[in-house]
Amino acid sequence: MRYFVEHLGDAPFFATRLEKNTRLDRLRQEDSKTRIILNNGGGIFVVSSQEKNSNKSIESAMGLGSKIVIGDEYNLISDNNEATIFRMIAGKGADGFYCKIGNPFYSAEPYSHFKKSWENPAYHRIFIDDVIAVSEGRYSQEFLDEASTKPLYSILYKCEFPPLDELDKDGYRQLLTPEQVKFKPVAEIKRLFAEMTQDELSRGVKPTRVKLGVDIGGGGDKSPFIVRKGGLAFIARMTNVRDTMVNVTVVEELIEEFDILDEDIAIDDIGIGRGVCDRLIELGHAVNSVSVGMPADDDATYANIKAELFWRLKDWCLVGGEIDDSTDMKQIFWIKWKIQTGERKIILEPKEFVRRRHKKSPDYADALALTFYEPPFIGWL
Repeated sequence: MRYFVEHLGDAPFFATRLEKNTRLDRLRQEDSKTRIILNNGGGIFVVSSQEKNSNKSIESAMGLGSKIVIGDEYNLISDNNEATIFRMIAGKGADGFYCKIGNPFYSAEPYSHFKKSWENPAYHRIFIDDVIAVSEGRYSQEFLDEASTKPLYSILYKCEFPPLDELDKDGYRQLLTPEQVKFKPVAEIKRLFAEMTQDELSRGVKPTRVKLGVDIGGGGDKSPFIVRKGGLAFIARMTNVRDTMVNVTVVEELIEEFDILDEDIAIDDIGIGRGVCDRLIELGHAVNSVSVGMPADDDATYANIKAELFWRLKDWCLVGGEIDDSTDMKQIFWIKWKIQTGERKIILEPKEFVRRRHKKSPDYADALALTFYEPPFIGWL
């Protein structure tokens, strides 16, 4: 709506269509404006079709009807909702105008309509990818070089639909594939780990900090303690008990063994993990108590901190991070993601879905992701 208001004064043809006594300067001050009345009895209005309130908004759209329908980020609208919105131009004949704008997030059901329309010769297609954007001066090459290091570049800038076999029936895609991950025997990982530490000591350089991620398993799940240093990660310990003090003792032993700073320890505080965090803090260890639903540092890209941590894990793997080849570490292949409808943020598949599919929780994957947690920077003392 702000875009329409901004450009209504570009030419007399537009401005003269406004209802009598409507002032452009007044419109521009009304940020919450949802409807502009025109002097021919028509108007411009906004209808939300986010999935979370779709029933109400779609019913509203159906009641309004329109000759002209413009959908923004339309690939995030489900096939069912799109079919209902499409009815708004039913019976409008040659005067009907239907425009879909968006990025190619999905190829398959239940978000298949956008790709089908793109392939339908009845639609006029306008395509602007990164190459065209640079040639037209929309973006500089320097900007795109930086953007290419961030998530979703192929979708947001290269405008490439994901392969059909990459998506499941709910629109999720796998975070990592076996071809993208380097596994090594745990003995080899530990040897390289020790050599890195010894080399740093012999050269007198600042040692690479050791990160510890802990996910305390509930029910019959195990509790993994995963250590990561630079490009190496392995399972340092595992317990099969829910006793808080046993798990607290393991953390203290690992602190001593690997010289880990409290600020480099991240523990999932959901459920019984909270008791472990609380007890460690009581004992003077200022560990990080991490709730996966916490806001992400980059909250414009990720729905929560968990999605952001797993994306950091993905990036680490893509630049050569090496993981011990224990079977349990293969849980990283269980993790799936998609774009959150309406918010355009990366969100992970709910854990209950993963548990239902694999009959257990991805605790080892979660613990590894926690090694990428960084506490908020408060400032210099």
